[in-house]
Amino acid sequence: MGSIKETEKKATRSAAPFWRAYVGLGNPGDEYERTYHNAGRQLIAALAQKTGQVDWKSPKGKPFSYALDNGIAYCILDGYMNASGPALRAALAYLKIPLTDTLVCHDDSDMTIGKYKIVHGQSSGGHKGAQSIIDTFHTQDFWRCKIGIRPTAETVRQKAEEFVLKKIKKEDAAVLQAIFEKIEKEISHP
Repeated sequence: MGSIKETEKKATRSAAPFWRAYVGLGNPGDEYERTYHNAGRQLIAALAQKTGQVDWKSPKGKPFSYALDNGIAYCILDGYMNASGPALRAALAYLKIPLTDTLVCHDDSDMTIGKYKIVHGQSSGGHKGAQSIIDTFHTQDFWRCKIGIRPTAETVRQKAEEFVLKKIKKEDAAVLQAIFEKIEKEISHP
């Protein structure tokens, strides 16, 4: 339970998990492509691109796309956020990777832009994609990378639905890119 940061206080970095699949949650289609709610999908695309050889495959009739690099799967679910559980189950069955070896990446409307957390065994905290996974697999026992998307300069706290589906502002895109690079460094293994 807890975050990798908390775990690191008790153990060395080499004790961090080795994930065989990185999965991004979001919504499909052009209208959602560059929205805050798709931060998880954007992270996976950025991670896969870092490998240098991105060959995305979309198995016929399956609700996901994936790319492989040295036995590591980068996967983007093609269904809507609130149906992430069944899509993830299909992806992991196809790739033959257990949920325990997977890092699920998604936006977090409670954290501000520029922050992220890697956590294990937590409740959904109201995130519909995470809740769908919990409901489908009947467990909270999986790793998640939560990417902050809440505006930093709020005078009045907005409801998540007021900003999650808006297009990402140019200045926020740069902040997210920097966060993606930090995440990539934290999760990479020698």
